[in-house]
Amino acid sequence: MCSIKKRYYHGYKITCVTDGKYINLLYISTAKKHDLTILKEKEEDFTERLKGETVIGDKGYVSKEFSEKMKKKDVIFVAMKRKNMIKSDEERGYHGFLSKLRKKIETLFSVVDNLGLRFIRAVSRRGLAVKIILSLLAFNFYRLRSDGN
Repeated sequence: MCSIKKRYYHGYKITCVTDGKYINLLYISTAKKHDLTILKEKEEDFTERLKGETVIGDKGYVSKEFSEKMKKKDVIFVAMKRKNMIKSDEERGYHGFLSKLRKKIETLFSVVDNLGLRFIRAVSRRGLAVKIILSLLAFNFYRLRSDGN
């Protein structure tokens, strides 16, 4: 709460799935939820939309149990390991390969961050969701238009 103006501030988190060009899937949740918890809650939708795909998550999604569960549902889910989890040279090479793939994604998220989604003023949750969705939709249209040139 901002004590001077007696206003409350709420944190929200955007969880996105992207192919490196477009944002294909979007979940909005409270910021205090762990990344993996969000996917577990949306598991049915997540697996239905990404069946047959390989998904590379960042370090917040490390879970062997979750990866195995996804594999049974025909989604290959790979999470970047934290530095202290990499033991062999083989793992280091594989991690480097995944890092190169994720660089494209991190660049995309950097561009999305420049849309001003980090601090949004909204009166209601619905207003917040509308602003986020419209911004990301505009981003996808921009990317689509850029591909056409």
